[in-house]
Amino acid sequence: MIRTLWVLWWTAVATIVHGGGAIVGALLGQDDRPGSLRERAPRNWGRLISWSAAVKIEIHGGENRLGDRHVFAANHVSWLDIAVVAAHLRAFKFVAKAELKRIPIFGRAAAAAGTVYIERENRKAAFDAYNDAAEKINAGASVVVFAEGTRDKSYALRPFKKGPFVLAIAAQAPIVPTLIYGTLHVKPHGQFGMRPGTVLTCTRAASGVAVRVGCRAPTAAN
Repeated sequence: MIRTLWVLWWTAVATIVHGGGAIVGALLGQDDRPGSLRERAPRNWGRLISWSAAVKIEIHGGENRLGDRHVFAANHVSWLDIAVVAAHLRAFKFVAKAELKRIPIFGRAAAAAGTVYIERENRKAAFDAYNDAAEKINAGASVVVFAEGTRDKSYALRPFKKGPFVLAIAAQAPIVPTLIYGTLHVKPHGQFGMRPGTVLTCTRAASGVAVRVGCRAPTAAN
């Protein structure tokens, strides 16, 4: 319980400080180019949350993160996935369900950082959202999409939504398959508590999370 409250406290702090920074940047008319306050906010937010949870993150295939204009298609089993991904990518935007927009501060901060919200039950709104995401890719950003469309209680993959692939083809951007493993143990879906995981090469008790970034799959026509 103490561990969980500690992480929740720092999640709130990260959201207020870094999310607030993104909101202020947007109000001041700053763009979200690499290195800007709005672009750095999600990365700093994710790093602070990962630190508070004592998460040690191993990146495999890190070279596949380099460059721009990618569609990262990831699995999704825990809300902690968002922080883990945010902590280790640059110049990226999330595609997220519209329900997150209603979370106080977080929803507005994510929008200020460039998150594209998608109304999953509204076909036209979803189409418009993916067009917005394609424009961000064409402007030089990468986009992160949780390909299954929702979280699950196991690592068994659910059928992928077609949206990420339509987006990649429309933007002529390569798809980068991304596997996140370990967050389900740290913060199980549907459970309040957080727990320590496997101790890795760290000076204190840590939860092991591995991120495997696969090879790019081109979608551009030859």
